[in-house]
Amino acid sequence: MRKCSLIFILIIFSLLSANESLNVRTVAIWPYVNSFNPHPQIYDSFMIVGLVGGFWVLDISNPFQPYKISETLHGGTLRDMAIKGNLLYCADISKGFRIFDISQLPNIQEIARVEDRGYYRMLIKDSFAFLTQDWRRGVPGWFDTLEIFSISDPRNPRRLGKIGLGAGYSIQNFSVDGNRAYLPARDLLKIYDISDPQNPQFLGEWQRGEEIYIKSVLAKDTVAYVGLNLSDTLYILNVKEPGNIREISKIKLGDVGDTNTDDYYISDFILSDTLLYCAVPGLESGCVVVNVKDPAQPFVISRAGEYVNRIGLFGNLLITIELRELRLYDAGNLGNLRFLSSLELITHLTNIKVLNDSFILLGAYFGGQIILDISRRPFLRLRGRYYPEYGGYKACFSGRSAVRDTLLFTGFLTSSHKFDIVNFANPDSLILIGSCSLETQYPWEFAYRTCALKDTFAFVAGQYSLYTVNIKDPRNPRQVGRLLLPDNCDVYHIFIKDNLIYAACGPGGFWIIDISDPLRPFLRGHFPTGGLGTDDIFVRDTIAYVADNFSGFVIFNVRNPDSIREIRRIQMMGQALGVWVEGNLAFVGWGFEGLRIFDISNPASPREVGYYITNNVAAGVEVNNGLIHLDNNQSGYLCLEYYGPGIGERRGDNHFFRVFPTIGKDFKMETGKEEMVKIYDAQGRLVRRLKEGETSFSLSGKPSGVYFILIKGKYPRRIVNLK
Repeated sequence: MRKCSLIFILIIFSLLSANESLNVRTVAIWPYVNSFNPHPQIYDSFMIVGLVGGFWVLDISNPFQPYKISETLHGGTLRDMAIKGNLLYCADISKGFRIFDISQLPNIQEIARVEDRGYYRMLIKDSFAFLTQDWRRGVPGWFDTLEIFSISDPRNPRRLGKIGLGAGYSIQNFSVDGNRAYLPARDLLKIYDISDPQNPQFLGEWQRGEEIYIKSVLAKDTVAYVGLNLSDTLYILNVKEPGNIREISKIKLGDVGDTNTDDYYISDFILSDTLLYCAVPGLESGCVVVNVKDPAQPFVISRAGEYVNRIGLFGNLLITIELRELRLYDAGNLGNLRFLSSLELITHLTNIKVLNDSFILLGAYFGGQIILDISRRPFLRLRGRYYPEYGGYKACFSGRSAVRDTLLFTGFLTSSHKFDIVNFANPDSLILIGSCSLETQYPWEFAYRTCALKDTFAFVAGQYSLYTVNIKDPRNPRQVGRLLLPDNCDVYHIFIKDNLIYAACGPGGFWIIDISDPLRPFLRGHFPTGGLGTDDIFVRDTIAYVADNFSGFVIFNVRNPDSIREIRRIQMMGQALGVWVEGNLAFVGWGFEGLRIFDISNPASPREVGYYITNNVAAGVEVNNGLIHLDNNQSGYLCLEYYGPGIGERRGDNHFFRVFPTIGKDFKMETGKEEMVKIYDAQGRLVRRLKEGETSFSLSGKPSGVYFILIKGKYPRRIVNLK
């Protein structure tokens, strides 16, 4: 049992260590967010849900009560997947074309990978795999390209040929039927002969009469079904002669009572006999079933759900992925869909907040405010969450929260202008104890984006206003003051120091607000943004550290709050979105440039001392007790450690080393005198057993590499011995 556990730990850590970094390592990740809607897949009585950085395996033997039986990290960023036989094929934007063995579910084992490029969409046909390449990982000549692989030997996939459309094109949901490939190419549908996969030949194209991009296509025999961007109209084409493609018919799939459905589109198709299942990401459209027995006279049979992005049909079981949940339907009655069950999914993160050493709060776009237990890292688990309804709809776009003791002060952009106080003393059951409505200037105004606390007041900021809320009695919060902000202000974050609020006001730039009289705050200094907007701010002493989006990381002298003075500006590719200061280090979430760490012992001359390149947008960041908590947006949550120059000593406990160089021979940790401590190498072999009360050891004479410290009753802790 111990050997199996150690092997599992090794697999986990091999995935945690994959990103390019300097002086930063991964401690734990929680990547199970549904941002890109890969097709769900069925294998026997199991369903595999592909999430951004991991798989969920669900037992659906009873489709009325599916339940999750495992979570597995895959360390990538999935965009699409398909099953053939005992193998799961995946298109991964960061790790390439990947093949997994699923014959021993819930265990999933990767057996092959082609990772020199990132892939977006994928189809498996016979012994071939067709994948579209994502432009961000492109190389010259391979932008917006369909690649063809031989998978006759799944452990050794081979490139055969490609269809390159050139820069600026975007191949989305394509189709392969017989010896033809049908590719959406902006406002064109292009058809290619792929009978020789090493040398595809162009056959013909169809162009819509206006500049509307083609979003998706499905072809069968001589008929092609086409969906356009910004249109919920299904076009049915005769493609028997690729040089002379003719429109057979068209049908509007959006709800006829919804005049806004023209803004929707058809994102996915499945054809089963004479029924066409269409995914329409619209409020009252969802999954639309169309009878296409006569292509000249299609008609809608039924519709179910809303905002459906991807669909899967397995026998009579239809699976839809919507904005925030996965739904199962019985489609056995000629397309009349009968709802069976659902599984809630969490979409990408909007912010992050440390609650204490054991819990962090994840703010999700859809999914509410979620408590994540990090006490047994690298093994993380969800606890409770706060996900209210306002006006019959679930709240979305979680605002930034403040915390005091066991109370959470929070809100949502779509919250009917509410400010809520929630008790999380029981992390599995968050309870709303108080709420107040905030006055707004306009009906469409976002009243809540962020808040900060001072004494018995909460200062709540939104799109055009800063509110003062009396929270002396948390069960009865009351708005007692309001400051109207300039029209271009949309406050993303506020930081309170003494009697001043330092506000990152988006397009309104950086403002300082005087709250010496909390009931009558007023504006002081202002510094305009240099780019799209000021996103985050941290203040220490008389220095303000600002994340200024595309204008970079900016350091200001704020000794005189009426006259803000720029000291230094650091710019690089990407967007500076989040900032936190700990000791002499500034941690900056820098979009696709990842986490960047600067030594700011001299604020006028900061120098970069570490970085961690993320798979997605690095945004909000907080540091607590040596751990870096990073909002990785559409790729979930990252827990990191910095071990480079300028690091301070952390509070010791049974999970951490008091002295944490990890580069050297000698190690010391804090542990109880009665606890049993063993050291293993990366192969699971016992290296050393510490005597009772012994807290230090040496790896002198041992090979360089990864070792594990096992304290009885605790999870293993990794160290690195570098010589």
